[in-house]
Amino acid sequence: MRRTVPGQIGFDQGVMTSPELERAGEEAIARAMTLIQSRHESGQVPDHMYYHNWAHTAGVIERAQALGVAMGMSERHLLLTTIAAAYHDVVQRWVPVDHEGGVVLRQRLAGRDEVASAHEAVEAMQMFGVPFTQEERGIVASAIIATIPGWDGDANTVSQPFLVAHPVVAAVAIADLGASGMDSAMYFRDGPALFAEENLDLMQCVMGVRSAAEISPDRQEIYRSRYLAWLGIQPGFARGRLKRMEGGELDGFAPEVRERIRALFSRFEESITLSEAAVTRARTLDFVPLMRQLDARAFPDDPN
Repeated sequence: MRRTVPGQIGFDQGVMTSPELERAGEEAIARAMTLIQSRHESGQVPDHMYYHNWAHTAGVIERAQALGVAMGMSERHLLLTTIAAAYHDVVQRWVPVDHEGGVVLRQRLAGRDEVASAHEAVEAMQMFGVPFTQEERGIVASAIIATIPGWDGDANTVSQPFLVAHPVVAAVAIADLGASGMDSAMYFRDGPALFAEENLDLMQCVMGVRSAAEISPDRQEIYRSRYLAWLGIQPGFARGRLKRMEGGELDGFAPEVRERIRALFSRFEESITLSEAAVTRARTLDFVPLMRQLDARAFPDDPN
């Protein structure tokens, strides 16, 4: 995957041989990334999305393509996979929700966002220079809708109630939650990014002052505790994803396909180890460097 700067994300070399389909995939990625950057990457709290951004989408595209190859997809299905992966998060609507103690969390409009993203993807498919059938448009929509999250209380991790064994649908949905098994370095970054995105009161305070001295010691300790608690659940999330994958999430696929998919998910233990080490290290950090894990721009008047 040529994942360097926006506009240079595309198909792995050798994945597709049809120039027409490859151009369509590149066009889909470019258009989706433009939407994501313009809508979700203002750099300013509360509008900025620290997690649901260009980097996350690039990772989902890369993982979904790898899964598509492992599933033995046709070039046409690989193109549908790429379109769905590129567009799966273009709509990110949310509301602030007040909680006890002055905590304000971002609540995504889960379900409605995915449906709206699917609608935009289907509408955009007419611009990619390929005549798509109604069935193909439906596959793309279904793949994006399959990323709607649920919760598995037994595994203590996110589930996907609309996941089905159709290759395109499964590749996109599994890729969306696949960092802990396929890309441990990205999973290591995802924990702080998602915390920063969700914890509006904390980030508005941290990014609204020039020095940590403007935040009381008691408030600093509250923020520290919240962030450390969040980091502490990241190893369990990865364990839960592994449990779900081993516990039947892939049952709709032929045994040989399941084995090829499992071979791609070789990074669970590495992700768990990295996230456990992140908690241990975070406990040793002073408040300023700890908060700079969330946004490196925090506290510009304080020493580096």
